[in-house]
Amino acid sequence: MTLNRTYLLYSGLLLLVLVLGYWAFDGRMPTTIGERTPDNKAHPDYFLEQVSITHYNKKGRRDYLLTSSNLSHYLEKGTALLSDPYLRDYRDPDQMVDSKAVHGKWLTSTETLILWDDVVLRQDDLKTNRTVRVETNYLTIHTPDRMAETDKPVLITSNGSYTRAVGMQSFYDKGIIYLKNSVRGLHVPE
Repeated sequence: MTLNRTYLLYSGLLLLVLVLGYWAFDGRMPTTIGERTPDNKAHPDYFLEQVSITHYNKKGRRDYLLTSSNLSHYLEKGTALLSDPYLRDYRDPDQMVDSKAVHGKWLTSTETLILWDDVVLRQDDLKTNRTVRVETNYLTIHTPDRMAETDKPVLITSNGSYTRAVGMQSFYDKGIIYLKNSVRGLHVPE
């Protein structure tokens, strides 16, 4: 009788060890704590509210300020999704260049800001008192080059004149705007 109990006890323990061993070393199970699975890559690394990011150049002067009501950062993609983004360029003291939208995406590796939904880019020349306002639904701003571009319809207004076009490329530090297609407008001489 004791031999039968001992045999059952050892058989049960051996079976338990085999089951736990199979479960622990199954290739489909994560074997380390914190291992990133493909499902986790779709979730942001961190969230921030009321964000204000200031970029300085190598001389310590302020280049631009980026603010947002909410920021969701995705490390694997190198991006940050923004709510109500606002970008102000400080590199030229004689010009104020502001851009805002409902949504945005910041590409961290290239310092590129992609804006969509009710996008407004405004450039105020403080010397001449001239204001240029660009409205569109999608705009890409390359901050190192101080260039903005889109392939979507745009409305450009400046001191009583207006221009409509489909697609544009603007070098706002030089005051140059290239219009791509379907250009129509009204020019009022100053």
